[in-house]
Amino acid sequence: MQRETIEKLPMLLSYGDLLNMGFSKGMIQNIIYKTSETGVVMIGKKRMVQRDELLKWLDKQKISAEDRGTLQSKAR
Repeated sequence: MQRETIEKLPMLLSYGDLLNMGFSKGMIQNIIYKTSETGVVMIGKKRMVQRDELLKWLDKQKISAEDRGTLQSKAR
């Protein structure tokens, strides 16, 4: 995602924001309820995800080319 696009995102992302970003409903459930590193904030009963924390978490999820090769060979 380009820097200008990232900066246009709200600081707190709603469920709908995450859907618009292309996350599936299942992925959003994992991000909001099962992953503690995504910076979830409760506002009343609504759960919001901190943009910058989500981006840091996504960066940690990257798989290196070496790991990708290992995963592909295991799948065969």
